[in-house]
Amino acid sequence: MLSKFFVNEYNQVIQKNGRFSVPKSFREIIGENSFVIIPEADSHRLVCYTIEKFNEIGEEIVKSGDIEKQRSFFAVCEDVKPDSSGRVTISTRTMTLVGFSTTAETKVKIRGIGYCFEIVEDNG
Repeated sequence: MLSKFFVNEYNQVIQKNGRFSVPKSFREIIGENSFVIIPEADSHRLVCYTIEKFNEIGEEIVKSGDIEKQRSFFAVCEDVKPDSSGRVTISTRTMTLVGFSTTAETKVKIRGIGYCFEIVEDNG
């Protein structure tokens, strides 16, 4: 049985055009669906949720009635779908928001953190 949680840490490279490979164990959780990337500029990371988990979180934010919270959450999201080789391409805007290079490759760590995974620059 496959885990429903994202676990482990992987070293990866995001190409200057925003393309990278999603680890196979993560693709097994995502399935053939797309997933949502949320840039967190303050912590210089991308947080990635399955569509199901994103919808759960989104419902709570909408129910809050806080339009500013809705705007800051939904306006920056990016929906991506891995190709048959497990690669996705994220936008220049998303890369720029978290400080990833758009002119050179960026070494990153892709970390499972339970119901989601994060992508952070590998500075060491």
